[in-house]
Amino acid sequence: MIRQNANEPKRKLLETRSFHFTVFLDENVRIVGFDMEDRNATHLLQWRRGRKPRFYGVANVGKGYQNRDEVYENGAFNSTDAVAELKSFGGNIRSEVCDVLLTGISDYH
Repeated sequence: MIRQNANEPKRKLLETRSFHFTVFLDENVRIVGFDMEDRNATHLLQWRRGRKPRFYGVANVGKGYQNRDEVYENGAFNSTDAVAELKSFGGNIRSEVCDVLLTGISDYH
């Protein structure tokens, strides 16, 4: 389960029950990074190949035209739930994609 976002061939979107992934590809269609956010969009794990993963909190602030998401450092990320969900319910994600997601999530310390 990975689909292309219209007009953005180097960005793919996929979902599990509790997490949303935006997967970034290079010109050779290799995964170079991903952003993983929880379903309520309050936390974001950002992984880029060759860099240490970073975990952020996200807060929607303001009203009307002043409405925006603020991203801030947010302590530690417990990867257990995300890894368990990908292993249990990730059967419809291509194995090579799932392997990169699991590796990136596990790289966070």
